[in-house]
Amino acid sequence: MLRLFGLPWLRTISHTIPTCLAVFLLGGQVVRAETVNEGSFWVGYMSSLWLDPRWALWFDTHYNLDSFWVIRGGLTRAFESGASVTGGYAYLLTNPHLQRQEHRPWAQAVIPLRLSDNWRFSQRVRTDFRVQQSLESGRIASGWDFTFRARFQSTLTYRLPPLRFGQPILQIGDEVLLDLGSTSESVGLDQNRASLMLGIEFDNLTVRVGYMNRFIPGGSGLVDTLEHAAVLWFTHSIDLGMGAGKQVPESGGP
Repeated sequence: MLRLFGLPWLRTISHTIPTCLAVFLLGGQVVRAETVNEGSFWVGYMSSLWLDPRWALWFDTHYNLDSFWVIRGGLTRAFESGASVTGGYAYLLTNPHLQRQEHRPWAQAVIPLRLSDNWRFSQRVRTDFRVQQSLESGRIASGWDFTFRARFQSTLTYRLPPLRFGQPILQIGDEVLLDLGSTSESVGLDQNRASLMLGIEFDNLTVRVGYMNRFIPGGSGLVDTLEHAAVLWFTHSIDLGMGAGKQVPESGGP
């Protein structure tokens, strides 16, 4: 199923690029005329500390240049099928000027699917309960806003021919973030994130570099933002030696 022959690297990329372009072209249709394009750099570290084959402590932190900084923790329950559920708490600083505080209880479910020896698919559903400092005219004001947000992320990964020092991968993904209820009445599309990554898997560490296209609607009467970010992500699995497998945590991103 989905086997490639001939020159593996060249043929793999030639088959995958049209799919990637389709994702970006379809995503680009939601961009309206009044859009500001911005460049950015996004670095992130994601880890799971495995206590045993079923339980792990989750930790990740991300910094997106001039946009947000987040530190997040949680507890993961893994199942024999490979699926997992995680819940926890995150603290963020966001714009303006990375000074707006946010407290975020969160929960997620991840369902991986092995399509063949080389193709893998992952579906993640996450909920964010966002408690943010209020804004007035773009400035931090007294009080707090509450937003309930649902996130749906799909990731397709292809394992390229192995190298001596690791397993290269090519990965495309898309995540839709929806505001479902808010004290600030900003219900609807919050963001769309489309990504194209090239990475390498080591024994318990995955390093990915790539491109993230992040569309952020400006709301009624405001200008939309289209962020083009260079991405560097590290995904780490730490085994405490209590019989837990060296399972690299969900690789779809933050």
